[in-house]
Amino acid sequence: MISLGIIFSIVVSSFGVHSSCFSFKGEEARRCLNCSSMQCNRDSLFELLEYSGDTFLSGNVMQGGFECPTNVTSIVVNEKSDDLVTSIFMDELGECEVTFQTPGLDGEYYASFTFLTDNEEVSYEADAFIYSENGIDVFSTSSINDAKGKYYLQNVASFDDLVALGIEEVPNHYFSSDVTEYDAYDRFSRAVYGDSDIAMTYNSSSQNLSGNVRVNGNVYWCDQNNSQHPLTGVQIGLYEDLWLLPHLYEETCTDSNGYFSLEMNPRCFFSTIGRGLFLKLFSVNSAVRVANPLFDLFNILATPYIYSTQKFDSPCLNKEYTCNIVIHPELSDRAAAFEICEAEQLPFNYVSALNNGFQMPEIVAFFPNVVSNLFTVTSYYFRDLNYISFSKKHYDNWDILNHEYGHYICDYFNLCAPSFFANHSGGVDLTVDFGVQNGLKLAMSEGLATYIGIASQIMCGSNLNVPFVGDEADFTYYDYGEYCYGENLQSTEDAFGEANECSITSLLIKIMDDVNRQYDDVSIGHQEMWNALASNTHWCISSLIQTIVSLYPEVANSVSVLLEKELFVPALNNSFPRFLSTNQNDSCWTFEWDVNGSTSPFPNRYSLRIDNNLSNALTISNIATTSLSLTSLQINTLLSLPGSTFDWSVQCYHDYPDGTTTGPYSSTSSIILKPIAPILSLGQNNNLYLFSGENNWQKFTAGVSGTYYFESSGNIDLVGDIYESMVTDDTITGYLAYDDDGGDVYNYKVSIYLEPGETVYLRTKAYNNTSYGSYSINVSYNHFHSYFYSFSQYSSTKHKAYCSCGEYKLQSHVSDGNSYQIGGHYYTNCIHCGQSIDMNFGPGIPLP
Repeated sequence: MISLGIIFSIVVSSFGVHSSCFSFKGEEARRCLNCSSMQCNRDSLFELLEYSGDTFLSGNVMQGGFECPTNVTSIVVNEKSDDLVTSIFMDELGECEVTFQTPGLDGEYYASFTFLTDNEEVSYEADAFIYSENGIDVFSTSSINDAKGKYYLQNVASFDDLVALGIEEVPNHYFSSDVTEYDAYDRFSRAVYGDSDIAMTYNSSSQNLSGNVRVNGNVYWCDQNNSQHPLTGVQIGLYEDLWLLPHLYEETCTDSNGYFSLEMNPRCFFSTIGRGLFLKLFSVNSAVRVANPLFDLFNILATPYIYSTQKFDSPCLNKEYTCNIVIHPELSDRAAAFEICEAEQLPFNYVSALNNGFQMPEIVAFFPNVVSNLFTVTSYYFRDLNYISFSKKHYDNWDILNHEYGHYICDYFNLCAPSFFANHSGGVDLTVDFGVQNGLKLAMSEGLATYIGIASQIMCGSNLNVPFVGDEADFTYYDYGEYCYGENLQSTEDAFGEANECSITSLLIKIMDDVNRQYDDVSIGHQEMWNALASNTHWCISSLIQTIVSLYPEVANSVSVLLEKELFVPALNNSFPRFLSTNQNDSCWTFEWDVNGSTSPFPNRYSLRIDNNLSNALTISNIATTSLSLTSLQINTLLSLPGSTFDWSVQCYHDYPDGTTTGPYSSTSSIILKPIAPILSLGQNNNLYLFSGENNWQKFTAGVSGTYYFESSGNIDLVGDIYESMVTDDTITGYLAYDDDGGDVYNYKVSIYLEPGETVYLRTKAYNNTSYGSYSINVSYNHFHSYFYSFSQYSSTKHKAYCSCGEYKLQSHVSDGNSYQIGGHYYTNCIHCGQSIDMNFGPGIPLP
């Protein structure tokens, strides 16, 4: 026998209201669905429908706002059960239909598909889970547990079961049922999950409990390697199994070791025949309530997954019952829900640690995906209704689990622009598909959510020994700690930087962490990064970078290194000489930078900044190319400033076609050295050489006042100029003196009066700017001697009197007018050199 076929239909239309009809195997009637209420980001519709026999199970999935392709051109069957028959139909309007047929045998069936758009750059994935029993096929896109659960509720469960499970309301005067909540959950769990997903062992012992009954134990969950870990912080309660509504005695949460202890007083214990105590473990902790959408079609109650242990029948006083529970998440949706609880405690604890113990409100996480959002293998955070929805395939991917919780954190603290639903890839320029504003917001939102997820693992989960948890790797993409995304995973010339969520995550992790890499020596830490994030609402990464640099200016250059690696900013081109010259046409005055090797670079507007250690020396703004040659005026500005070195860097801006501007981002800085003028001394200065087209500069500082002469000698026609400072080419700014042929033949002899300590710069150049060769410069001066500069003792009658130029003459001593007696002789001292003079022989008369 062949069971009824199941139709899995994808509908794509161009715009407006569209009605699509679907036929059922064995039916003549056709059923239609009006799609006018669907919402999507483009003028198109993309809808997923579920049918089982003639029962319509779920509506459209566009409530989540997934990006819609203009058209689906092909459907690829990735894999399917061997005995499941699939057929695909597509019409000229782009409407497509996938039909399944099971062989009519009881069992579980699976198929997965990829839907490609016309350009095949956007693809969608979908799964099909089919459960067959007694000739009935039940279909789900979430999981096989979901399909089995639907079968049980629709075809097996009694009305009493539905009442006990809370799905049906209790009718008036409904007192006859023997079905308790415990019985209903037990039957439902066995039918849907079996017995192997959660195992329990227990024993009892007599204790002195003052007449009480105690139940304690440990709860563990198993990771991908089947290693056990404590299940921490989840809610667990001790109940008595009563008719319809069990009685709760005590409730607690497991501790950091997964341990719990619950105790009841016998005075409260009113067990009836056939009833007993049991434990209820809920998929709830302080961070998240993992809810089963099968029980909550309208997302109202957020019913958690529940594991009810076997009953402790006829419990005895002064008995301690030890109950150990081991959960295997890979075996069922119920068990996986508890791993999600464990994972979401990391970002929850991360926020608490950085905010003085503050605890965020618990958020609902539907798992598997919410029934009204069943399309694609995806997980998402829905901010408008404040819930998270997780795909079945992501239950053990803590990076994705923490990423979605990261969206919740961003939204709660207004760290960035609100997230919105969009089907996107991690390694692309998101402005291409979503426009500038939305693309930049999406990149920031996604990149920041991933950062928070990974940072929370580093801070709170690195010691858990859970596979793929606690490091800097998002194994959906790559290891952020080992690579710079823009440098190592380059695929297109403009797919990196501020519009790429992966580059944003990589950048923030490297700014925060304390790992010393060859290119990364910055580590501001978790708290400091959080302070920067929480300081404002950052709609784009550029505002966050400016905040970080403003709060922690000491890391500015290290951040710029990372910005270059992630292709946010240009890399400086240092192929020209580091030493500057005074020749305007020298290549050293051309500054170049490279933006990802692109001929049409983005960012596309730049400012060249040249700074010395005293102040900003020069800024040239609104540059539209990746190179700039300084003008004569700009060069002279730099040459006239104090200091011998400068740093140059580039600030960049992104000017988008819609008028949006982001930035500035600052590149790293590079050292350049001012030209050094050799020192001239008095007398002959030999072994000088002038190259063709060159200006030679020498520096001279006067020792004394006077008129100084600078005279060249050589076989080329030379011109001499004296300036206050070095200048470029034929600039006359700061000009002091000039001569052409005042010396021998075609040599110059230029003169200038200088005071002691005054410095001037002598420029030598060829008259025609082309001659070259060796030459010398003689420095001399005219000077009126004044011999009162300094004095030194020479003899008992004379001393040396010096001129400021260093020359001296002998002068007689001059008494200072004071006298003193030694051994009957009177003495005085020279007022200039201090020489002692015997006054018995007269002032100035030498002693014998």
